[in-house]
Amino acid sequence: MVQARCVREETRIFSGGVWEAQYGYARAVVAGPRVVVSGCTATVDGEVQHEGDAYLQAMTVRVGCGDV
Repeated sequence: MVQARCVREETRIFSGGVWEAQYGYARAVVAGPRVVVSGCTATVDGEVQHEGDAYLQAMTVRVGCGDV
């Protein structure tokens, strides 16, 4: 019988945010043909921006991610 091996290679994408080093958070992980993207919040220098305003939070995230 031939046994199959699963070799898993992944690349983690970081942005330099405070959560990355502290908790192992990554913006995205490239694993084989997949790119898994984490959610973003409107956090600037560890402070939540525009609490209660989803539109302004989305605009903050968009600008922080390079408007992509």
